[in-house]
Amino acid sequence: MQQGKRRFHLVLLGTACLLLALLAVRTTGLAAVLEHDFARAAALAPQDTRVELASASLLFHLGEGKPTPNSLSFALRAAPDAPLALEPALISGAAAAAAGQAGRAEALLLEARRRDPRSPLVRAQLLQHYATTGRVAEAATELAVLARLVPAAAGELFIPQLAFYADDVANRDAYARVLAAHPQVRQALLQHLIAIGEDPDLVIELAARSRQSTPRKEEEAWQMALVQRLIDAGEAQRAYRLWLRFAGSGMGSGELLHDGSFREPPRPGPFGWQLSDRGGGVAERGNGAGLAVSYYGREPAELARQLIILPPGRYRLASKLSGNVPAGRSALGWRLSCLNGGGELLQQPLGKVTSRTSQLAADFIVPSGCAGQWLVLVGNPLEFSKTENVWVHEVQIRRVS
Repeated sequence: MQQGKRRFHLVLLGTACLLLALLAVRTTGLAAVLEHDFARAAALAPQDTRVELASASLLFHLGEGKPTPNSLSFALRAAPDAPLALEPALISGAAAAAAGQAGRAEALLLEARRRDPRSPLVRAQLLQHYATTGRVAEAATELAVLARLVPAAAGELFIPQLAFYADDVANRDAYARVLAAHPQVRQALLQHLIAIGEDPDLVIELAARSRQSTPRKEEEAWQMALVQRLIDAGEAQRAYRLWLRFAGSGMGSGELLHDGSFREPPRPGPFGWQLSDRGGGVAERGNGAGLAVSYYGREPAELARQLIILPPGRYRLASKLSGNVPAGRSALGWRLSCLNGGGELLQQPLGKVTSRTSQLAADFIVPSGCAGQWLVLVGNPLEFSKTENVWVHEVQIRRVS
């Protein structure tokens, strides 16, 4: 991106955020009161410091953050008697910025921020200053804070604009430090970058650089969102490689299905087992190994599923089962279908399931163009179906010649 285009965008960004901050505070506090009865307040005590400060604030707000001679005059008159007041530093800083005195403007606006670090208006003025002077790291800091101070506008304005800095290589370290200091903003930004289709490598790099003591669940949220985006984009192979990296778990030599014996800790995302715990039935891991499945027989249900990546060829799905099926034959079965909607590859009813462990096997063919496959344990109601309990001891897929 050319520097001129970036600078122009930054100026627009600062202006937009400034106007938003003004709208957020314009109808609050004393300014709202004075707007209805300004003349009376001024008549009662025209030289009272509080009235002068309020007058300065009102005029500054009505001018949409642009200082006027009157607002500056009120602020400066009140300054000696109100050394900690926000208005003199803020309005004087805005006036210095308007006059092109960048150094003086920054010093005054920083003093205003010191006096009230939670003021959106001060933060927006600083953002405007940093945007205009091309200070990427500082502008990113103000954006991150504004996203927290004005959460209603975070998703629509602050986070998207903060994302604009994501590919700024020269300021990458400073940018990452800003995100590390604001974990909630970091999470929202990573999700936004994923949603707009930003380069996955960039997202991962930013996440790694900015991670502090982020809870695992929050890390999994953006990681699995990135994996899902790649799947939706038809990049199942790349999604799978990322999932292996994030989940920290691979498959043994020759294995084509992740954790077919249900012995490993649960892994998030589509390439690990996704188990149902509501609706038509429930599936849960046993103590140590196996999958306990209860199907209520009232409605179709997907009880367990996993996305797998099989290249074209002939395969065999085999499972070891036991259980209690009142109807004599199970309403459960394995379904295998292409990820891209290319149709079903296998429908394998479990058939008769008893308390003795039995083995079930069926062959299937993966055609070319089937980049990924969903293996799903499904329940389909039978006539006079009753609740059935099945134990899946193991499920495997292997290639056959």
